[in-house]
Parts: sequence; C-alpha cells; structure tokens
Amino acid sequence: MQFMTRDMFDALIIIVILVGLALAARRLYTDFTRPLPPVSQPQDDTQPRRPE
Repeated sequence: MQFMTRDMFDALIIIVILVGLALAARRLYTDFTRPLPPVSQPQDDTQPRRPE
C-alpha cells in the first residue's frame, strides 16, 4: 500500500465526512418537506354522543 500516504489518508477521511454530511442534509430535507398527516379532532368523552 505504497499509495496510502498521509495526504491520501487525509483526503479519504475528508471525502467520507463530506459524503456523510451530504446524506444527512438530504435526509433532513426530505424529513422537513414531507407532508404532515391530517389533524384529527380529539375525542371528548365528557360530551354525550348523539344517536345516529
């Protein structure tokens, strides 16, 4: 492994960090831009129900 000099190792580490940051940014973007589920009204059991 003559090609694995100190500079090459540093470059490899920087590439791995950049790829990880890119994947994390993509995941955050998809999480923040997904549609929210519809808001359901809470069931209030203190009110009597109407017969249907």
